[in-house]
Amino acid sequence: MNLKRLIFVLLLLTVLAAPGFSYTLSGTISGAEWFGGITYVYGFRVDTLSLTPYIGLALLGNGPYFVLNAPAGSYTLLAFQDRDGNLVPSIDDLMGFYGDTLPEIVEVTGNTNNLDIEVSELPFTTISGTITCPAGPFGLTLIQAASDPLFEDVITTGFLLDLTGNGEYSLFLDPGQYYVAAFLDADLSFDRSSDDPQSFWGVPNAPVMVNVTSQSAQDINLNLMLPPEATLTMTPVNPPIVISPGGGSFQFNITVANNDTTVLNSKVWLTATLPGGSTQPVLGPVPIIVPAGISATRLRTQAVPSVAPAGNYSYNAYLGLWPTIIWQDDSFPFSKSGAMKAGLGIGDWTCTGEEFNAETISFNDPRPVSVILHPSAPNPFNPTTTLRYDLQAAGLVSVKVFDTAGRLVASLANGWREAGRHEINFDGSTLASGVYLYTVTAGQSVASGKMVLAK
Repeated sequence: MNLKRLIFVLLLLTVLAAPGFSYTLSGTISGAEWFGGITYVYGFRVDTLSLTPYIGLALLGNGPYFVLNAPAGSYTLLAFQDRDGNLVPSIDDLMGFYGDTLPEIVEVTGNTNNLDIEVSELPFTTISGTITCPAGPFGLTLIQAASDPLFEDVITTGFLLDLTGNGEYSLFLDPGQYYVAAFLDADLSFDRSSDDPQSFWGVPNAPVMVNVTSQSAQDINLNLMLPPEATLTMTPVNPPIVISPGGGSFQFNITVANNDTTVLNSKVWLTATLPGGSTQPVLGPVPIIVPAGISATRLRTQAVPSVAPAGNYSYNAYLGLWPTIIWQDDSFPFSKSGAMKAGLGIGDWTCTGEEFNAETISFNDPRPVSVILHPSAPNPFNPTTTLRYDLQAAGLVSVKVFDTAGRLVASLANGWREAGRHEINFDGSTLASGVYLYTVTAGQSVASGKMVLAK
């Protein structure tokens, strides 16, 4: 150990031994190099305005560590083996969080142990940039990289060393393609909510993929946005709504109110949650611009196809920036009394109705019919076949398979797809021989076909 590091450690131990604090945080470090450098553990208290860390260490790299005299509060723990001896986390260090890829909040109300942390090599590619946030909010800002634009598969998470949502960030990732988003987590839930200032790379349009296949990406800057003072409400006409087995429609009123002092530039999208829990897109995302102080209500009509299965549904509306930022949402239930009968048409989920032209709001989906379905091959099949379809434009796509009674037997896709040719393999090894129907939905375009499983 060189003299500089020895002096630092002695000063650190002196500070940690100072009176006036109450509790000890402890655990074990693993994954580091034995005698490859001291592993420091930084305990950041995230429920105060200061992110000055409380520091512990594992002198041999691995082994037990202790953060002494930490006051009660909410903490995140970062460990790094200081292999280059510069006393701060850097690219050459082994690093890890308590909680693995997603830092976990530790509520300290007494001595807290078993806070084990595994450190590892950092990937050599990074996504970096700056985060900015309007004045006022306070909390931990989380930056996430995901493999999908809905951020359902988060690959890694970082956070700012600033509780006002302003500062520079770096995410360390394996080479690949990612979507990036950030939110200021004021309630320490580690999950975004409608009240959180948030943003994603690509705002105000759909999330844009960041490519770090061959080199790191810089200047992926995110401006966190406060939720506007706006409301979204839906009211069904003549409830309860019960759709017949052959399909039908229902009407509802939808209201968007901008109670803010500035123009609302947002998007609206509608979905139906099916009895099995899958989601059927029915409209949007549709851009809307609502002047300050304007409230507008319009009557809409929603078609429900005969292929839709029997059971209870939820009809959902969202106001925000599609697909991950939801500022307001509302829903109401409806039901379908039976499934499609053999020989009836598939139909679609068309949503039509009054426009909002007077207030520069429109609930018409501007996208053209965008899906072309090719015959499945082979057909008949046993037990696998391939479904092929072309998208004329990128959009949210769902691919579903039904039996002749209208029951959903498989959901093969439900997410964003780029324009071009797409193929999906369907495995019917667990199904009985017979005729099966499949639908591909893209925006308001619905294409369908039949295939025969012959075992």
